[in-house]
Amino acid sequence: MKSKHKCSLLQDSISHLPKLLPNDSLVAKLSRRVNKSFLVSLNHPEVLTYLKSSTAVEKESKRQVDSKYFIIHPLSEFRKYWNIIIFVAIFVHQLLTAFSVGFFMDLSGSTVYTLFAIDGFMCFLLCIEIIISFRSGYIVKETNEIILNPKTIARKYIIHFIPDVITSVPYILIITSLHFEENNSLITESTVVFMLILFILCLYRFNQFHKYCLSIPIMLNWSEKTLIIFTVCLRTFYLWHWTSSIRKLILFYCEQTKTKTNEWEMPREISKFHVRRLDFAFDFDYEDTIEEVIQSDALLFESVSSNYTILNKYTRSLMITLKLALQSGYGNETSDSSVNMLMTSFILFAGWIYCTYILILISNIIIASSVSKNKYQEIMNEIDVFAESKRLSSQLQDKIRIYMERKFQKRYFNEQAINMYVETTAACLQKEIMMHSCSGLVSKVSLFKDLPKSLLENIISCVKFEIYFPDEIIIEANTIGDSMYFIAYGTAVVISTTGQRIQILQDGSHFGEISLLIKGQKRTATVKTLETCEVYKLSQKDFRKVIEPHQDIMKIMEEIAKERLRRMYQQETGSSFERKKSTSSK
Repeated sequence: MKSKHKCSLLQDSISHLPKLLPNDSLVAKLSRRVNKSFLVSLNHPEVLTYLKSSTAVEKESKRQVDSKYFIIHPLSEFRKYWNIIIFVAIFVHQLLTAFSVGFFMDLSGSTVYTLFAIDGFMCFLLCIEIIISFRSGYIVKETNEIILNPKTIARKYIIHFIPDVITSVPYILIITSLHFEENNSLITESTVVFMLILFILCLYRFNQFHKYCLSIPIMLNWSEKTLIIFTVCLRTFYLWHWTSSIRKLILFYCEQTKTKTNEWEMPREISKFHVRRLDFAFDFDYEDTIEEVIQSDALLFESVSSNYTILNKYTRSLMITLKLALQSGYGNETSDSSVNMLMTSFILFAGWIYCTYILILISNIIIASSVSKNKYQEIMNEIDVFAESKRLSSQLQDKIRIYMERKFQKRYFNEQAINMYVETTAACLQKEIMMHSCSGLVSKVSLFKDLPKSLLENIISCVKFEIYFPDEIIIEANTIGDSMYFIAYGTAVVISTTGQRIQILQDGSHFGEISLLIKGQKRTATVKTLETCEVYKLSQKDFRKVIEPHQDIMKIMEEIAKERLRRMYQQETGSSFERKKSTSSK
């Protein structure tokens, strides 16, 4: 058996870097490997989208190597993995920045330094990405042109340079230092404005971050539906997290402008306690007691809230923001502060718009995924109306339903239209589809085993799909045979001319191949279905049209067929002689 040849020509010709010598050091080998990772690579999942062949990839690699500039190709192996690293870095940095904006008043010194260490490393990676971006090529989506000129790259990236630098700073230490240096709980208006500007810049960076986000679905070869779900979930969590953090910041700011503890910030049990204390206070000096009660409640709330962990406060903020965004109610989240009321109104309105967007997106995904099912159901409803108008028997209606279910598998598709599209675009693709469906069946036929692959493909392209119901005759004995059959699914029985059951045919079986080669040959047996059978039929006319140019193969096959017929007749003659002998002896 010949071993399959693996061509190494492509692998050797793609890279145009200088070849290594046998005595080269480990550093030289490592340097060449790193340089090769910067070149265009066939391992990049999008390379064949923009460069249609291995020859085009080779030319692109040569263009990059021959260039006097050091440029990282956008379709290189390095860029494939680096995009994923930057995706993680941006996402973690943005989340930590948002967290520090909203909860910097609650962070302890050790927590701050831990978060700063993580965020500092992420910012280090982002700074490297800024440097790399000046030496990374890009693709013009409108024309599919790959730009490797450093001046053109710099002119394009300079627009994003300043926002990228600003959003790559580890703000955790800066934000928390505002609290620790002053050692008080006051938040100035300038601090709030600074945080909001930072939020807007982060939103800008998040929009740019989308291109890095796509690297994961492309690498994992996700479907369009999975890609949409992934990006929507990511975007939703990001906005939810930032909105919760900004809301918490504004709550801190609003607290400073009030003389009493806000009821909307109190836990429900503290609020009830406050009401009971007020009722009790009416039995005493009204003015003095009310003021004392408010102050004591404030102290009590401050004591209780100080026992909350940072995780409790964060999850509670997420819960309240989600409740507002989903418009399930605002309950105790209102106050007489105009800033807070404005923020609550904005979250309600933005949440309504975003929820509508999500619902439309989900509806489109559901509709798109069930179009074929709905179409199938519509056709079945039409068939029911047709059967009723024609007054067809229930048995015939069941046969129609079984046929439709077997043919379309409860998902409608226009096979003729699909074949027409395939034929107009690529005839070889249609052959490949048929090869996938029938190659396992045809390869079992002894007559076809040694045929060339191209001839076998032409034969398979001629088969036609048919469905037979239980107790239906596929071929009948003593009739002229004009086709061969392959059973894809189902069970049938071979019955002799005397009515005896000779053989059971199941999935993968075939019969009638002699009729393809010998014209006017009568069937020697009847084949009858025992259950619903999915069958592929190859007619004598189509087979001869394909095999006609190969007369030498045709003659060999005819000789094999005639030899098989002689053996069959000898077996039948021998068996009939034995039967006569046994009857005479009796």
